[in-house]
Amino acid sequence: MKCKRCGAQYSAKELKCPYCGEPNSLGMHWKNTEENAKNETENTRKRVRHSAPLYVIDQIWNVVIVCIVLMAALTIAIAVVGGVFETLHDRYVRSTASVAEADAILETEDTEVLVQYVKEHSLFWEDGYDKYTERVQIYQSYRNLLEMMAYFRQNEDWNHGETPRMYRIGSALYNGQYMLKEFNRTYGSSLEYPENQRYLEKAQQNTVAFLEGTFKMTQEDITRLVDANLYSDEEQDFIKLVCERRGWEYEEN
Repeated sequence: MKCKRCGAQYSAKELKCPYCGEPNSLGMHWKNTEENAKNETENTRKRVRHSAPLYVIDQIWNVVIVCIVLMAALTIAIAVVGGVFETLHDRYVRSTASVAEADAILETEDTEVLVQYVKEHSLFWEDGYDKYTERVQIYQSYRNLLEMMAYFRQNEDWNHGETPRMYRIGSALYNGQYMLKEFNRTYGSSLEYPENQRYLEKAQQNTVAFLEGTFKMTQEDITRLVDANLYSDEEQDFIKLVCERRGWEYEEN
């Protein structure tokens, strides 16, 4: 059968995908069915052992074995048919997509619609759709920062003595660092597709503008942020810096 998470093919009897660890409900159902049948068989044997003639016990035992085999075969058959159906369904869904349609969505710059299109048609890293997968990955990371930017900009009370939660500041710093650092580290100096490179550069410019405007960070601060380890004490140092610049009360986590 095909893994729903990573797409790998593996036996329907496996309890989970051997490649990504995704639980396999069919495998678990098959194992539970087999164990329940074995337990029921053993209980039946114990009940009839002392009350039925030996030949009757043998007949019952043979029938039980046949039932177990048939049940196991039926479970495997259902799993195989389900896997084939799922594969055919995925192929059909992908066949209804087109590069021209994806390009038209990309030109509208409505990346949220593009995200849904790629997901609905299972196009992640499929041949011919690398450009759209790349754009979706950039947007999904940028969207996390956009949510933080909206959170800080919509709360004008913070300009009048109110203080945001420290973890919110930390999350915004982490997302900002990710946008400025991670894609360059993953893809090198530039992305494969120029339109995605321009999109990333615009997102990075907005990131810098947010850090400078909302958090009052300097270019030197931002350079240090990009190279910082935010899973250490450096995170608190940057949170404290932002609080000092904005006049917010710092609360150590």
